[in-house]
Order: sequence, then C-alpha cells, then structure tokens
Amino acid sequence: MKLSDVIERGRLRKFTAQHVLKYAEDALELPRSGSQGVHRLFSPAQAMRLALATRLVAAGVEVNDVPPVIGFCEWQVRRLSRYFKTGGPLYASRLTQPWRLWMIENELVQVHGPCARPDLLDDSKHFSISAGKVVSEYEHPVMIRCEGVPVTRLELNLTVLERLIRE
Repeated sequence: MKLSDVIERGRLRKFTAQHVLKYAEDALELPRSGSQGVHRLFSPAQAMRLALATRLVAAGVEVNDVPPVIGFCEWQVRRLSRYFKTGGPLYASRLTQPWRLWMIENELVQVHGPCARPDLLDDSKHFSISAGKVVSEYEHPVMIRCEGVPVTRLELNLTVLERLIRE
C-alpha cells in the first residue's frame, strides 16, 4: 500500500508521518524513498510500524526513541502470544481483549496482551526509553518519584490500529 493509504487508514497526521519517514526509515525497516514520482510501497507490517511510530511521535516521544519502543512491542507480543504466526497480523485479537501499549510518564512502556482477567496480566516487562532497556517498574526512578501512581498514562490500542491499517 502507498503512504497516502497508510495515512488515511491509520488516521495519521501527514507531516508527522513524513517526519518519521525522514528520520527513522532505516531503523524501522521501512521502504526507502525512490526518485521523484516513484511511490513507496508498504507491506502490512511496515504500514503498522509507520502508523505506530507516527502515533508515538504525535504523543511526544522523540523520533530517535521510537524504533526501540516498537522493537520492544514486537518482542513482547511474540513472547506472550501463543497464536503468533509469521506473516499474519501481529496484534491479532478480539476487540474486547486487545493488545495495548501503555506509556507511563513518557518514559516507561508496557505491552499488555489480550486477557479477560486483568489480574493475570504479565506486568513484569517494562521498557525504559531513557535507559534503552527492559527494567522492573518498581526499580525505575520515575515510578519511585511518583510513588507508583503515575500522572500520565497514554494507551494505544494496537489491535484496532492494526485492523484499521489492514482494512
């Protein structure tokens, strides 16, 4: 699909998507720009990466910090999903129990899989944007400073975003 299709389906801001392409195209393994008049063609997985990256940048994440966050999301889904199939939708799930990305205080990232019982969620893995690695929430200075009660929590519904892109 073309860039205009990804922007329209993902309900993305055009200039933010272009900014992501300009500064993170290689790190996100997105199609390279050709000569003028040649359109980029995105696979469904590449389109989802661009849509997720654009949403994260629009939410205030620095464009250079986006590729490791997306890498963490994809790793966490493959780690937690029993039904993952290469080539298929990565965030496939029922809409009532979607894959969700939570970004806490613009610093910690969590990925929650489909689960009917919230008490069974695997909250053990967090990605620290500033440290660039997986950390424990209770050890992170941001969570210690706010005594475990964050002021800001951004939630992205990955399942819905992927369905919009693949329509």
